[in-house]
Amino acid sequence: MKKITALVMVIVLAFAVLASCGGAKGEEKTQGNITVFVPDGYGIDGGIMSDDNYARIFNPELEISNNMGISVVESVDKALENISLYQGDTPGTDVSIKAGDIEWKGVSYEVLGSTYTDVYATIGGKVVYSHSCGFSEENLNAILASIKIA
Repeated sequence: MKKITALVMVIVLAFAVLASCGGAKGEEKTQGNITVFVPDGYGIDGGIMSDDNYARIFNPELEISNNMGISVVESVDKALENISLYQGDTPGTDVSIKAGDIEWKGVSYEVLGSTYTDVYATIGGKVVYSHSCGFSEENLNAILASIKIA
């Protein structure tokens, strides 16, 4: 009986170790009407916007080169306008990101050695636009997959 109990405990411990390895770590937080996964070590606020339809996720130590703005916009056309505004004349690559059940479309480009990803998707009938820089693919996908709009 002791051998079986010990074996079960080893298996449970192994699963706990495996579950803690890999995967983005953090917690879900809310800013205005946007609830989103925020990676460990990052903050969330309204940035310079005083709008419940905007949230900024940022690394306090690398704020300029490692942040993401998420906003609810009026239409796909407005999202495309935002992408064009940020990207300007910088060459980019079209991207399609499947994050959870949501398909995000947009562009990825580099400015001064930093990679930016500007994407949009429809969530709960609302168009959501994201402008990000410096996130790992794992954190970017976790954030995009988690977005909920009130």
